[in-house]
Amino acid sequence: MIDHLFVFSDTVSVDGSLTLNIVQGYYEITFNEQIARINMNDLKDDCVTMVMYNNYLDRMYCLYNFKQVAQVFGMKNSDVLKYTKHNAFVQIDQKRSVPFIKVFLPKDQYTLCSDTHDFSDNCHVIKDFIHPLDWHYCATYDLLHVVKQGNLINVLMDVVPSFSGEKVFLNYGRQVYSLESGENKLMLSYCPGEKIYVGSPNSRYEGHAIDVEQLCTVS
Repeated sequence: MIDHLFVFSDTVSVDGSLTLNIVQGYYEITFNEQIARINMNDLKDDCVTMVMYNNYLDRMYCLYNFKQVAQVFGMKNSDVLKYTKHNAFVQIDQKRSVPFIKVFLPKDQYTLCSDTHDFSDNCHVIKDFIHPLDWHYCATYDLLHVVKQGNLINVLMDVVPSFSGEKVFLNYGRQVYSLESGENKLMLSYCPGEKIYVGSPNSRYEGHAIDVEQLCTVS
């Protein structure tokens, strides 16, 4: 249950202490006497579950469809938190029934408190190095070229699967293509103003968006 749990110390600019207890499949997160409970058996694949805290309202709660919310607003996860003035204490990404859990501790807290587990071996590096960790758990890709040829776009992309081996898709307008490990050559119908999104089928998550108009060349 804690093999894929990573603790980031001294990260969130709030006063207090965060505690995580794991009891019978439930994650119980406590902050300043407020409690949020997550039933890990209820989590769905390709969803992001976030335990959020609003410092102005002094309120902590759990949002199970955070990824979908970010897509509706056309924002990255971090931008949703920024503009709604929330902090994230816990983020859970689940792939193939395996949860990948990040815990962000309040400022000046360097150890995740718990009455049920010892998380001392789960400490990770400072927040500036979160992204390389994400790369290990998420598929990565490199856009080698985008060439516009009339009403078509020629795309060459190199893909490295995540540790789970989960399929990765390219989404462009209503076009959805499954990407294989290694180089992928695709011919797409041009959609003016549309971005390419890499991830799950029909994803429109801005964190994995490619601005075709800026990057493409014309042949």
